[in-house]
Amino acid sequence: MNEFPEVMNLGQAAKFVGVSRNSLYLLIDQGLKVSYIGESIKRVRKQDILDFLAEHQK
Repeated sequence: MNEFPEVMNLGQAAKFVGVSRNSLYLLIDQGLKVSYIGESIKRVRKQDILDFLAEHQK
């Protein structure tokens, strides 16, 4: 897990979670926090991913 940066682009975030980019967009729709830089650059914090996954475990 340490090979991923603390702030990731969507491709890195999808690899970190082990899903496709399309599946990552579904997680974003379900509440995964995303930061926007300008109009089109999106970044996700590693800790936000871990928190989201912990909150959504079955």
